[in-house]
Amino acid sequence: MLIEVGETDLIAKEFQKHEKCYREYTRTVRKETLEENCDEKFAREYHSPVVVISKECLQTQTLSNTLQFSNKSVVKKSAFALRDVALKFIDDVADNPWPPTVESLNERASKIPELIKFFYIHLLSKKEQHHEVSERVNRLADSFSQDILSAISNGKFISLKHASVGLGLHSITGQKFPIKVLARLGHSITYDQINQIETAQAELVDRFQSLNLSLPLQPAMDGCKVSTIFWWDNFDKNVETALGSGSVHTTPGIAFQEERDGSVVRNEEVSIPKSNRRSFHFTKETGNAHIHATIQPKKEPPSFAGMDINEEDPDAEKLCSNYLFMWKSVRFVSSGDQIHPRFSGWIITQLQKAESKKTSMTYLPPISTPITEYDTIIQLFKVSRELAKQSNMSYTHITFDVGAAIKAFHVIWNRPTFWSDIVIHLGDFHAMMAFFAVIGRLVSGSGFEEIVFQAGYCTSGNITGVISGKHYNRCWLVHEAFSEALERLFLVRFLPNIPEVAAEFARAPAGSKNVRDILSDENVVSHIHSYETLKERCLKEYLESTHPGAREEIENVGLSIRRNTIGIGQAVDLAGEQTYMRNAKTAGGVTQFAVKESTVAKWVMNRPYQTRFAESLMEIAGLTTTTSNPKKCLRPSEILKSEKMVDNVLSALETQFINPFRPDLEPDKLYNLVPGYPAPENVCKCLLQIGATGKERMEEFETRLTDNTSEEKFFNPIKKLR
Repeated sequence: MLIEVGETDLIAKEFQKHEKCYREYTRTVRKETLEENCDEKFAREYHSPVVVISKECLQTQTLSNTLQFSNKSVVKKSAFALRDVALKFIDDVADNPWPPTVESLNERASKIPELIKFFYIHLLSKKEQHHEVSERVNRLADSFSQDILSAISNGKFISLKHASVGLGLHSITGQKFPIKVLARLGHSITYDQINQIETAQAELVDRFQSLNLSLPLQPAMDGCKVSTIFWWDNFDKNVETALGSGSVHTTPGIAFQEERDGSVVRNEEVSIPKSNRRSFHFTKETGNAHIHATIQPKKEPPSFAGMDINEEDPDAEKLCSNYLFMWKSVRFVSSGDQIHPRFSGWIITQLQKAESKKTSMTYLPPISTPITEYDTIIQLFKVSRELAKQSNMSYTHITFDVGAAIKAFHVIWNRPTFWSDIVIHLGDFHAMMAFFAVIGRLVSGSGFEEIVFQAGYCTSGNITGVISGKHYNRCWLVHEAFSEALERLFLVRFLPNIPEVAAEFARAPAGSKNVRDILSDENVVSHIHSYETLKERCLKEYLESTHPGAREEIENVGLSIRRNTIGIGQAVDLAGEQTYMRNAKTAGGVTQFAVKESTVAKWVMNRPYQTRFAESLMEIAGLTTTTSNPKKCLRPSEILKSEKMVDNVLSALETQFINPFRPDLEPDKLYNLVPGYPAPENVCKCLLQIGATGKERMEEFETRLTDNTSEEKFFNPIKKLR
């Protein structure tokens, strides 16, 4: 096709009818002012003068090189600026105590220049992101900021991250090679530094044992008290040797203190001179000084004759019972579309406090002998007593498990006057395990095991752990879901109509209404009264007679530990098991050296510090356990999971077994849930009278302690009923 004939532009000719189109098509040279404006705009875009060669086209590579050179200059200036800030901080920051602690390193980490973290936050955030910085970006910015400080100082600056990664991984794994790799990549202190710090920790514990200990929280003035309670337990670990034998038996301890505004001050960190020693020299004088004492295990306790018996106000127990019933009701009402969590989560939503202070935990130097020895009990009594006096406590409150408590009572009963200020507490965690074992004995053979298996809760092997009470967490889940399922069947059969005010409370968002207001409603009170037979339970207590004022010291916050900021506590012994015991019972540091006494002594003495660094590593990585974060049970997925567990039990009872509240069953008999046959008369009588029989035997036992004329004493065996 020809587009030009005889010097006539055919296309241009077609545009003659449209003047604008013709002008745009035929214009070949733009105005000079337009070219100048384009050049100026180009220069402003790249923040530097641009030389424009007329009638020529610059190569694309030339423009790219100019832009890259400009960016490199900006980045170089920024790097030098950040380096100057980092070097100034390293020069000005105070030296860490030796050996460094998590608390001192955490305080140093809080002072890292904001400019360094600011740089990483903007580097890691999206360009269009203007809202609050995410937890991931904050965590990585903190990590990279500490990497810069460590790298610039050639590893001389010890940060919280690098110390926690090195010491924490060494405690958890006991491996050298992973730490060497991380250190070469700039994420950890070196293996030599780890050995130096661990040696210093053991030497510091040795110094603690020869001097007076001190806790981080002290009374600010005379007359003030710092609520302090102690936990001691046995730490046993089998180790591997060439001969296939070896074990470690020590007694670790933790001091729990409650911080209150205006009543406490913090002590300074204790340190020792810094050295490069990497081995601990153990001598017989270095170990714990044994206190040899003669203890009579069968020594009778002091008589309780003539002491006042205080009856416990049943209001607290009634309130707890009402809370439990209200939770059952709201879960029952919303079972179709469950919005309420398990009981522990529901209590959190009702009772949590904003910005509550955590309990201060201080790891005490471990005693290098088993807690089952009387010498160990006497030594920990003396250590705890001295620390309690520093807190102005009138009594020394110590939490034990049953085995250690028996030994402790033997010591106290041999010298009751000398140890009159020692108050022994049985740990709630171990008590609950004992209660779970009792429940297991009661439900064993009733069809409970078959229903749990069919509901998918446990395998045949795990059911044994639930029945015996040894599997603590599984016991909570299984018994709670099973009992809730039975309660729903009971409500459907006898109390299907929930008061309207309770139903509205169940449908309302969590925390929008106060449960105490609902419990005071007349209809709810009447409903609860119909639900359970009123019975008064008076608990006899001698505490105010034997230790006047001891109850007041621990009544508010001394019986539980808060590892969160919402005011929800847990048992003292459970806190010890989930902190020290869980982190200390690792492969790190024990395997293959049990025959080396000095190395074992070093490992034992630095366990408190290593446990704390292992916890710090988990916190830095955002991998903290759910125990310290009890809000996990409030997640929608966990709520649905708890509802599904209850539904599985209901389905098993209704489709494969029997509903114990069916109208056609005789109400005065007990039935096995699997075959549906009634239990024999003697079995029913025994089970139904367990509570009354137990109370009667308890009263008989108390009579031994209060009746001086009784020939039977404390250590006489209790005859088993058949």
